[in-house]
Amino acid sequence: MTASPKNIHANLIDIDAKGVLIKGEAGSGKTTLMLHLYRRCLSAGVPVHIISDDQTLLEEQNGQLMGRVPPTLAGKIEIRGLGIVDREQTLSHSKIELCVTLDREEIMLRYWDSQLEIIGNFEVKKLCLSSANIEAAGNAVLAALNLPLSV
Repeated sequence: MTASPKNIHANLIDIDAKGVLIKGEAGSGKTTLMLHLYRRCLSAGVPVHIISDDQTLLEEQNGQLMGRVPPTLAGKIEIRGLGIVDREQTLSHSKIELCVTLDREEIMLRYWDSQLEIIGNFEVKKLCLSSANIEAAGNAVLAALNLPLSV
C-alpha cells in the first residue's frame, strides 16, 4: 500500500476487534449485510462498530492493513428507501481481517475454500457470498471470524 490512503467502494464493520470489509456492486446488499451483522452482534453482546458505509479508506499502519471512514462520511449511513441518516460513530478505524465480496447470484459456496484477497501488500481471508440469503451470509461471516452462530 502507498503512504496515502486508498479510497475503495466498500463498507467496513468491526466485529469483536476484527475488521470485516464488505465489497460488491451498487445495490448488492453491502449495507443490508452490515446492518444484519450489527444487529446480531449487538443483541448477543459481541462488541461491534459500524466503521464506514459505501466508502472505506485503506492504508498500511505499523505493518497492518487498516480501514477507516472518510471524514466526510463519519457518522452517516445510507439506508435504501430512507436515504442518508445520521448515526453514532464510536470507532473510526479497524484492522482488516476478512474481505467479503457480495454477489446477487443465488449460488453460494457450501464450504470455504481458503480464498485470499490481495489488497496492496496484504493477504486477507476472503469470502464470496450471495446477497440472496443475508442470514446465510451472516452465518458464514461469523463462522469465518470464529464466533458462534448463536450471535
